[in-house]
Amino acid sequence: QTAAVIGREFSVGVLGSVCELPHELEGQLAALKHAELIHETRFFPEPAYIFKHALVQEVIYQSLLAQRRRELHGAIAHAIEELYADRLEDQTPLLAYHYDRSERHDRAVKYALAAGDRAALRLYANAEAATYYERALAVARAMPPSPDAERAQIDATLKLAGVEITRKDLERERDNLQAARTLAEKLGDEPRLSQVLYWLGRIDYVLGNPRGAVDYAQRSL
Repeated sequence: QTAAVIGREFSVGVLGSVCELPHELEGQLAALKHAELIHETRFFPEPAYIFKHALVQEVIYQSLLAQRRRELHGAIAHAIEELYADRLEDQTPLLAYHYDRSERHDRAVKYALAAGDRAALRLYANAEAATYYERALAVARAMPPSPDAERAQIDATLKLAGVEITRKDLERERDNLQAARTLAEKLGDEPRLSQVLYWLGRIDYVLGNPRGAVDYAQRSL
């Protein structure tokens, strides 16, 4: 069950960090392998296994109560943070995934933004980055109201504005930015408000409204 929460493919290192009986892990994995439920996918740099069938993994995952799943997702994310502390950037998509399904939504927003940055800046994949930023925005909006949650909404909106490229997206992002502007003004957060106004000006320029663009740019300055 714990392996199923990690995913269809799972590393022995992460599994061993969160399973309740680590001293029995080797024997349990051998039993699952003998039953042909899992098989090895790699030995280096650390052993990893994969469920032979995705449906088996999904059925096992669904057999857990929702609260237990959330607890395990949180424990798995924490284990990943500790095990891969020296190369955490590569783990941001996994961390975003697990924290999103845990009760630590603040961490989910943090790593979704980081995963989006990784896609946009390191891999030049704007569509993938937008997916992460959209998820960060959705999670931040669902969090209980607080200044931190509101700042997270603004940050996700700003990052999303930087990767959206189609006219349809720009119309939607303008609505998001107006909402972020309201939050920044409410918080009295001038640095964030300045950035929001800048992007509103950029969008007005692209949409053919130079007067509005100049007005936003002046306010941003």
